[in-house]
Amino acid sequence: MVLLNCGTTRVECHGVIFDKDGTLIDSLKIWPELIRHRVEILQRKLNLAPEIGRLIERVMGLKENGKITLRSVIVIGTREQTAAAVNAVLYLYLGLPWDIGLAAILEAFAEADVEMGLAAQALPVAGTLEMLSALRKAGIALAVATNDSLFQQRLC
Repeated sequence: MVLLNCGTTRVECHGVIFDKDGTLIDSLKIWPELIRHRVEILQRKLNLAPEIGRLIERVMGLKENGKITLRSVIVIGTREQTAAAVNAVLYLYLGLPWDIGLAAILEAFAEADVEMGLAAQALPVAGTLEMLSALRKAGIALAVATNDSLFQQRLC
């Protein structure tokens, strides 16, 4: 147990639970490239027009200035929710059957993960490794809370 100062109050700390995206991993740096790569793969696989590709980028949360919309589906949703949002575009604009579109999207997402590699998708926030090491040495239990279903699958 470690005593932490919270203002004027001392609190016994046995563990810390971290959110993954934006706290441990610098996701705002990663997501623009990931979104673009996913869209490139979808455009290749489904022969999508450039305007549909741009619309899909916007749906996932990539603004025209290349930044991420903080309350977008890629930020607050799961991988499956992001795929469903993209699938709505394919369904409405191309008439692609829902099940076929969803399967193609999830396949493209998986392909993007492999092509980009784990190292490109796991950029730690500056100082994270040192902080985690210090907490661990202090005997603090550490945990990660995330809605990232792929991350959850890799842990189990």
